[in-house]
Parts: sequence; structure tokens; C-alpha cells
Amino acid sequence: MKKLKVAMIGCGRIARMYKGVFKKLIEKGELGKLLTARSYLSWSRSDAYYSKSDWKGTWDKEGGGVLIDQAIHSIDRVQWLVGDDVEWIDGTVDNRNHQAVDVEDVAEAFIQFKNGCLYQLYACNCYSYDAPIEIEIVGEKGKVGLKQDLAWVQLEGEEYYEIRDGYDGLSVGPSYWGCSHITQIKDFYHCVRENLPICIDGEEGRKALEIIKGIYKSSIERKKIYFPFEDSLVKSIKSHC
Repeated sequence: MKKLKVAMIGCGRIARMYKGVFKKLIEKGELGKLLTARSYLSWSRSDAYYSKSDWKGTWDKEGGGVLIDQAIHSIDRVQWLVGDDVEWIDGTVDNRNHQAVDVEDVAEAFIQFKNGCLYQLYACNCYSYDAPIEIEIVGEKGKVGLKQDLAWVQLEGEEYYEIRDGYDGLSVGPSYWGCSHITQIKDFYHCVRENLPICIDGEEGRKALEIIKGIYKSSIERKKIYFPFEDSLVKSIKSHC
């Protein structure tokens, strides 16, 4: 039996400003000890959006709402940039504006990493439009951030500068979902042809999922969840939101 290669597609962390700028600055110690991180997502998902399919907005088929569908991308980027395991999570989820579905449409959490960085997460899909996603990482010697495709860097003793990401003018068609997809698909082909490790494999993909499961568990049990926790389905999750 041939060995399988598993790749996570849709992970925006491979975009130039994350992999080529933010991650390098953090790994080189340019930000110093990481203190805090935040990600804000305020998007719009109507009842009509959920009614177009039989799986959206369901616990048994989609597995959740705004966390598992929209915010998972920001969560993946932040946990990768912070670069350490989670110590504990304290979070809540709720359904406040979507009567047609039973999954969460708003979530907030504090996520403590073992290196001391505290990550503040907020996500909702009850807004009037898809506002730009915001991500920020703050260290003792500087900070980096992103608002949609505009990244910025502010290091101690240096001038503030901005970087705008893009897709090099390539035609990406109506199914285009972000400037990092082209890079990631190219990487996948290259790794398969050359028999190299996939840059974002199944184990990497699970990290954001474990954080989301921890938020659900924290919300249901109304307490901090320390990692690692028992990996079991929470039967009361449907009645929680």
C-alpha cells in the first residue's frame, strides 16, 4: 500500500505576510517575548445562506457554526504564529440572531498558550456585511497585524511599515478564496512530485480544530478547559445554543 499524503487546503497562514514576514520576525525574536494576540471576525450570514443546503448550520453535518466555518482560519493563523501548545481555554458560544439554525452565530474566548501569550478571540456572523478580518500579535519589542489583506509591522526603534498581499495578477476565477491558495496548491504538487513532507499536513490541521472543540467544551461546562482534554463528543451541545 502506498503511503498517503494529507494536506490541509485553505490555510491562509501560507500567505506571504504570514509565512514570509510575521513568522520570520517572531522566530528571529524581533518581537521579543509574545504577550498577547487577538483576532476579530464580524461577518454576515443570513438565514437564506443556511437554507441553501441541508448541511450548513447543523451540528451533525457541519459540526458547528461561526467557529468551525468562518473563524477557524483566523484561529489557525494565530496559533501557528504564536508557535506553542495551548495551556487552557475559557470561552462561550451562543446563537443570538439565527432562529433557523441551532449552531452558534457568536463566540468569544481567552486562549492561554504555554509560552505566556494570551489570545483573545471574537467571532460572529450577525453583522450587516463581511467586515475586514483583524489579527494582531503583540510582543515586548514590537507588534504585527493584519486587516484583511493589509499587513503592518511596528518594531521597537524602527519605522512603522505596511505590506499589501496579492496574487500577482493571476486570473483565479469565481471560486477564488484568498491569495494563499495558489501558493499552497503549488506547494502540494511540489511535495507530491518530490516526495517531500507537506507543509500543512493533517496533524497541523488538527490544532485549530482542537482549539474550537475546547471552546465548545468550555462554553458547555462553564469553566476553563485545560489541555489536553478528553476527546469525546459532548452530547449536550445541541441544546446549549
